[in-house]
Amino acid sequence: MPLQMFQTISHFIRQALLPVEETGRGLLWIGLAWCLASCTGNKVYDHYEQTPTTGWEKNDTLTFGVPPIAADGLYAIDLGLRTTGLYPFMSITLVVEHDIIPTETTATTADSLDIPVSPTLIRNSRAVPHILNCSLVDERGNTKGQGINYYQHDFHLADLTLHAGDSLRLLIRHDMKREILPGISDVGIRIHRH
Repeated sequence: MPLQMFQTISHFIRQALLPVEETGRGLLWIGLAWCLASCTGNKVYDHYEQTPTTGWEKNDTLTFGVPPIAADGLYAIDLGLRTTGLYPFMSITLVVEHDIIPTETTATTADSLDIPVSPTLIRNSRAVPHILNCSLVDERGNTKGQGINYYQHDFHLADLTLHAGDSLRLLIRHDMKREILPGISDVGIRIHRH
């Protein structure tokens, strides 16, 4: 946590601990400090795509375009799945492909010498497929997800090293024998920095 943010939060907490009669805003300061402390500065992407209410067809691929990443680092990619009671199976198999779209760069030493260098890709940007077997129900038939009518399931997909300016394209489709899957309402991707 940056020093300035810590100082701001500690200031608000100190103000909140004063008697409410003195400040008249004690609870407001506590709420504000709580909101500031709960912010997640590591999340860089969180987006869900809806699937058709009639059922998710096997040939319907969901596409996620992640904008360029701001900083170099190791990033966790998680998949979120929202289901209803209409989903007929205990698990689902998903095929997730990701493309890293790298930044283009030139050699810094060549730039300083004014030697023209063609842009080079940092890494291979071919789609990498992942097969994700997601267990949604335990052996007793109880859902593993959180919720009442819609159940939220979260699965870790991968950890990727990304560089500033890199962006991602993710493609998700189901790989079940049944062509149309009812009961899948949304599929999402969350990316955060470790």
